[in-house]
Amino acid sequence: MVLAHRGGDWTLLLCVCHTVWSHSCKITSQLEAPPPFTEDQLQHIFTPLLVLATDLVMDMLNKLELWSLYDRDSTEEELESSVHFSAPLDDGSQVDLRWVRSLVLHTLERLHSCEKWESLSHFALLFNSYTRERYALIVAPLLLHAQRSLIERIRSVGGPAIPQPHHVKTQQSTGKEVTNRSYFHCQLLSGWSPSELPIDEDTSHTNVFPRDGASLKAAEKQRSLSLVCVPLDVEDTLSGYHRALQKTPHCLQVLQHSRSLLLLLLANTQPYLTQLQSAGRVSFSPVVKPTPNVRPCEPSGEDFSTPDAIFGLPVRPDCIPTVVASYSNSIKCLRASGHKSLSLLALHDLGNLHFYAGNVQAAQSCWIQAVDCALQSSGVVQKWDGVSFGGGSMPKTVKHAGFWGCLQAAVIAAKIAQFILTSDINQRTKCCLLSSHLFKCVLGCSMAQPQLDLQYASHTIREELLPGVDLFSEPRRLHLLPILALYLHFVGPVCRDVRRTVEGKILKVRVLTELRMFSEAVMEVIQLTQGAGIFLPCGPFMAKTDLQPMATFYNNKSLLDNKEAVETLMNCDFAPEIQTMYGPSLCTSFSLARVQLVLTLSETLRDLPDPDPKDSHATILVESESSVKERADEEPKPPKQKTFLLCHEESQLTSERIKIVLLEAASSLLTSTTEQLASLPCSEEEKLELTVESSLLKANLHLQQGRPKLSFDAAVSSLVLLQTSPVTIGAPNSELTEVLQDPVMDTQPRDCPGAAEAAERIGPSLWLRCRLALVQSLVASIHTDATLLPGKNINKETARLLQEGIEECVGWGDRDTQALLLMESAELEALRGKTQESVAVLQEAVALLSEPACMPPGSMLTLARAALLLNDIQEHQSSSLLQVTRKLLDMQMRLFGQSVDDKVGVCPPGSDNIYLPYITMLKEITLRIDSMENSDNKDQPTSSVGGQTLHLI
Repeated sequence: MVLAHRGGDWTLLLCVCHTVWSHSCKITSQLEAPPPFTEDQLQHIFTPLLVLATDLVMDMLNKLELWSLYDRDSTEEELESSVHFSAPLDDGSQVDLRWVRSLVLHTLERLHSCEKWESLSHFALLFNSYTRERYALIVAPLLLHAQRSLIERIRSVGGPAIPQPHHVKTQQSTGKEVTNRSYFHCQLLSGWSPSELPIDEDTSHTNVFPRDGASLKAAEKQRSLSLVCVPLDVEDTLSGYHRALQKTPHCLQVLQHSRSLLLLLLANTQPYLTQLQSAGRVSFSPVVKPTPNVRPCEPSGEDFSTPDAIFGLPVRPDCIPTVVASYSNSIKCLRASGHKSLSLLALHDLGNLHFYAGNVQAAQSCWIQAVDCALQSSGVVQKWDGVSFGGGSMPKTVKHAGFWGCLQAAVIAAKIAQFILTSDINQRTKCCLLSSHLFKCVLGCSMAQPQLDLQYASHTIREELLPGVDLFSEPRRLHLLPILALYLHFVGPVCRDVRRTVEGKILKVRVLTELRMFSEAVMEVIQLTQGAGIFLPCGPFMAKTDLQPMATFYNNKSLLDNKEAVETLMNCDFAPEIQTMYGPSLCTSFSLARVQLVLTLSETLRDLPDPDPKDSHATILVESESSVKERADEEPKPPKQKTFLLCHEESQLTSERIKIVLLEAASSLLTSTTEQLASLPCSEEEKLELTVESSLLKANLHLQQGRPKLSFDAAVSSLVLLQTSPVTIGAPNSELTEVLQDPVMDTQPRDCPGAAEAAERIGPSLWLRCRLALVQSLVASIHTDATLLPGKNINKETARLLQEGIEECVGWGDRDTQALLLMESAELEALRGKTQESVAVLQEAVALLSEPACMPPGSMLTLARAALLLNDIQEHQSSSLLQVTRKLLDMQMRLFGQSVDDKVGVCPPGSDNIYLPYITMLKEITLRIDSMENSDNKDQPTSSVGGQTLHLI
């Protein structure tokens, strides 16, 4: 910092100061009880660094004349936390003034904690002068306390009266009095005079020192304590405080009081702060009031002469109604004054407080009002249909709501989906789509980010989301966000959280796998095993920089042509240091995501040929016994992972061989993962979720292997596990299944985020996935004539389980799974020869998928299957529904960046992604339409089914 300041390298200076600030915040926020560092150690390490950073940054801004930016007229709302971009405070192209404010105020807090009164007064006076007393309400209480402490210290050591000699001499020489406002411009002159030193005539003619070194040191120390450079006019400081108070609207004072009460209330939830409180220490807050009153006390008569006016003890939990009433009063005042940005932030805080207190309905009401306030509209959550809420284009939405308004609304919508709409999957999904849409509005306004959704599959947001704008310089504007691209940006470059980054990348692998974007998914898997793109908390940026070259998977080539990439996917493994950094839970979750990718790749190939054990074993090359035989004098080594190769050098590679090896690799990985689950050091919620996910993958694996009995057993085991686990509460609903209620937590600590997040995911969606796997295994057994339920009619049992699943989907509002189960039921009825019943069920499925304004990719395939089956079994065939379905598939293909020949309705050769499932459906539907148009049935009456989906175009 010193070298950068001396050399005038301002960019480097800001970079180093940002680094000091970030590490200070990070280490302080990670303190637990008992903390790994003592408070004295943190003060000793970081306070001098922050003081130096504050001094140099403030001097830099003075030399560059950037403090003049405060001469512009800025509203109080802009100074607080405006959700709109407000220059110059948000223009980070030169300097981030909001970050400078946070740095200075935090430094003043640290100086106050270690009782450095003179330094505190010095920086407080400079900051007040530089910012034209814009933040005097926060700085003045500290400055008054520091000045009074200095006056008391001077009196205790017998120092000179106020004003002190150097201040008097400066005034006499310059003609200007040294006051709080003029201190910045003054060059103090020494007030020392030789006549002040007593001369001892007996020793004046000798060289003998009159005192010993220890007494001289003590005398000089006392003399230094008696002189201070800063003015100590308490009345002048109080006058400045009252001037600032008169300029501050009353509603902002009320809001500051509410925020102070909330901070003191939440202080009781922090183990570290509770420990400090029990030790007789308190947390500092510059705007704390002495008692938890609903309204703030009259501040005009406050002189901050008592400790209660500056310090605040935590508020008891039984004072929550008082804090709620205070926030309600603040919101009324802010709305009456037209402060929309601050009303949004207050509503967000009040919703959080209601949810913390267990009042879910009140929290939902506050959060919905906050979304409306952010987007300057009414009923946004209710009007949102999955595509729009009547707010116009994305740039228009950002213009009305502002960058931070869109992000705030997106975060709040995600909270509503996560914490409120837990029992309605349809409404929860729509709310998640609203959150995603608002995030995309911000990304779409940045020229540094892609404009197409598809490009985010391989795009990584680097250091800056919006170039020139720091979203986190004002902490009240934004919290961490649950969306893939933004999420990985926030947890990676911004927060440097290894666990969250790896979790986000694993989720990205699952999403890319479901979308059949294998090139990006394989790349993410291999990079995860190498530690690429993982930001460490401290030190180097990446976990590993010497990365090995990797084989590339091409979406426009078959698996036969992607042999090297497929082998790399099956055989890649963690380096020891990467495995240690991730931990066993993340490694297990990653293994399951990799198995899902391998099984999805296998699904793109046709069914297995007749089993040939010799051929199957010949395709898997494992190290021979001689290569792993240990010498007698060597210690045994841990077993190595099997190496899967697609073929011998002398054998010919075929798609059947690839499928066999892929399934063998998935089986091996699942076996290894299942063995590790038993001893996994994690919470019961996390272990239950991983175990159920493993069972679902086993069911898929056995189904592809042509073993419906084993698939059925795996699906049943997952359902039974969800019913009988102490983590969940079950209510009997049938002989085989139970309706899964909201999960409950066990008796472990409440501050375990992994357990809480896993418990939220163990709900209706997971149950319905298990139900679907069970039904699919039963349907497969009917086709293979396998006996799964001895003594029972498998057709009737399958129909009963399908009906139960459909009823559960209706109760939980899961339209997409309901349509998929209806499709399975229709195929079963058609197989049993009940054509009319099958047509009725198909029509119900088509009508169900036609209701929403948007359709997920999986439901698009369900609609295509329904259209094809209807075409097969209806007596009077019509191409209307097929035509509608083809157009919808065309639109879906274009969303994935695929070109479609409008004349024939199929993808031309050389498609960018040949693995998209829509291609096969599109070709088959096109062939059916062409066949019908060439037949003699062109004049058949149009079926009414097709009209139900026409509005989706």
